[in-house]
Formats: sequence, C-alpha cells, structure tokens
Amino acid sequence: MNRNHTLDVIRGFLSWVVFAVHVVWFSGYRGGTQEAIGAYAVDGFVILSGFVITQLLVIKKEAYGVFIFRRFMRLFPAFAVCVALSLLVRPLTLGKVSTELVREASEAQYFWWHLGAHAGLIHGLVPTAWLPVSQFAFLPPGWSISLEFQLYLVAPLVLWYGARFGIKGFAILAVASAIMLLPQLASRLNHIWSGAGAFLPQRFVFFLIGMKAFDIFGRGLGSSVQYWPGFVRLGEVSYSTYLVHWPVLASLNAVLPRELPPLQQVEILFLVGAPITLLFSFLLFQFVERPGIALGRRLTKESSKIVIEKPGVVVRTS
Repeated sequence: MNRNHTLDVIRGFLSWVVFAVHVVWFSGYRGGTQEAIGAYAVDGFVILSGFVITQLLVIKKEAYGVFIFRRFMRLFPAFAVCVALSLLVRPLTLGKVSTELVREASEAQYFWWHLGAHAGLIHGLVPTAWLPVSQFAFLPPGWSISLEFQLYLVAPLVLWYGARFGIKGFAILAVASAIMLLPQLASRLNHIWSGAGAFLPQRFVFFLIGMKAFDIFGRGLGSSVQYWPGFVRLGEVSYSTYLVHWPVLASLNAVLPRELPPLQQVEILFLVGAPITLLFSFLLFQFVERPGIALGRRLTKESSKIVIEKPGVVVRTS
C-alpha cells in the first residue's frame, strides 16, 4: 500500500504541535489553551488513525490475528525504547516538576504493575482505582499509544459491523460514541480512568470520523499533491517524535536553572530540544521502528505457513 504524503505531512505537523505544547508545559504554562491544543492534536491523530486503519483493512484484508500482531509490532518497539529512556533519565528528572509528584510516587510504589501494563499496551485500560495514574506512568505521552492499540483491537469488528448493518448501523454506533462526550458521562469516565482519554470510549467517536472519512474520500485524499520532501520525512518519523520528545524535554528541563524566567525557558527548551528530538526521531525510526515493522511482517508471514507431515515428506503450504 502506497503511503499518502498528505497524511504524513499532517502527522508531522501534529507531532510538533505536541512537542511545542510540552515545551510550554515544562516552562510552567499549564491548563487552558495549552491543554486544549494538546487535546485537539491527539484527536487529530485518532482521526488519521481511523482513516489509515480502514484503508489498511480494506486493501490488505489481513486475518484478525495477523493484523493485530503487525499493529502491535508497529507500536511497541519504539514505545518500549522510549519507556526505557524515560526510566534511564528518571533519577535526573525525579521531583523536578511539582505537578508530577503523584505520578512519580505511583511509579515507585507500583513499579512492576505499571511496567506489566505498559508491556501489554493496556495501561490506558486500567482504572485509576486499581493502578493510580497508570495512563501516564513512565512516559506521559504514552497514554495515547494504549488508546491506539485499543482502537486497533476493535477496528476490524467495526468494519464488519458497518458492512453488516450499513449506514444506519454505523450512525447508531457514532451517536452512542458521541454521547460519551456529554459532560455528565465524560466526567464519570474521567473519574474512573483519566481526563486525558486513554480509555477507548472516551475518544472512539474521533476514530469513527476517520473511518467515515475514508469511505467518503477513499484513496484520493491528497494522493497527487507534491510536498517538500522534508515535510514528508518529518511525517514518516512523527511516531518517534511523539514519543521521544518527552524524555528529551524532561532531561533538559531538569538541568535548567530554576530561576529562569518562563519565556526564556520556552526559548531554550525549544531551540535545544527540537534538534535533539529530531536526531533521536530519525535514529529511533531507522533502528527501531522500521526493524520492528519488518519483524512483524516476517513473523506473520512465517506463521501463515502450515506444515503438513506425510511419510518421509514435509510439505509447506501457505
């Protein structure tokens, strides 16, 4: 399946929006506009995911198990490396941001439980009463990776449901998902899980918007548009950028003098953090993301072969 460079460019833009939001956050500007922009960026990622995953399912028609395993291998290797990086710099960053003290305390008290939840990408599914601040442990932006994996788990089922029950069935599902955004229900879900929206029903409607966008626009959405190759490249490494920028910014923030004015801190974090993040993004993409994707393809290709044993003969067939 050919890459859609329009989607790549949008991904790259959104990943650097999140970077900028966290630069501002580390500098002490929190809540309000900063928080809203970050939430809109993640919603954009979810919509893009709905579009791309629908395209993948329609064109490739993979078996459910193959699809899920390949998606897991798309997400997990880079995620695991960035969690490890965050743990590596944790002694440096511990206690440097006052609003992170609750998360850091939960990480210390429930370290292995958090690590186990992250290993299965289910940390967004765990209610806060069971495992406090599970969604944000170790690598705070990683909450959306758990959400992404949950969306992958249900996407083939939603596609089947849409084919089975048509536009009316899809509309019912969309309305039911949109209801979850009503203040009363959203507040209840946020209380049980988190306000970020790491639990699938909290943001499922945006995934459905992406799925329906594929139905409307199909493969032609910006497919013939030519972009500057640099923008396309930023999009290709956007997943790595989204993950690795946090340990980079947290480390830089930890070594900056506390008496720096917030605006000056924003400038330093951006000017120093951006090139470091970009370098790590390319390295992570080249040496972790791409090999992980290739390994997922190779393993599922091998597992699709059945061994039939006959007297003195082994026949392999796909």
